[in-house]
Amino acid sequence: MVLLVDDSAADRRLTTDVLENTGLSIQLRCVASGEEALEALRGENGNEDALRPDLVLLDLGLPGISGQEVLAAIKADEALQNVPVVVLSSQDDDRTVGEMFGLGAHEFASKPLDREQIMSVIEYVTEFA
Repeated sequence: MVLLVDDSAADRRLTTDVLENTGLSIQLRCVASGEEALEALRGENGNEDALRPDLVLLDLGLPGISGQEVLAAIKADEALQNVPVVVLSSQDDDRTVGEMFGLGAHEFASKPLDREQIMSVIEYVTEFA
């Protein structure tokens, strides 16, 4: 299962469309904020079972709890720390990319994503993570 965390409805729709057309059997769950992501991952706020995704696609520029804070929380949680996280952001300067890898991101992809980038990320994570 892939958890997509992105506040942009257009980006969620694009990613969903691409994943549905991969030919792979991928279950996708989308949330629009860092708060929703952490609630789902922790099993809070009416979610009976905490999510244990195979992959998290995480937008960096989220309102409220930032993508950086979500990544740090995932990597600090023993039950989640081994889940591969791919950070998605239009901020692709060396400093930002380095910080995300320093926090434990498995990959960094620049937005806006296209089909080839999404497929490359999925192949990377499923093959090497």
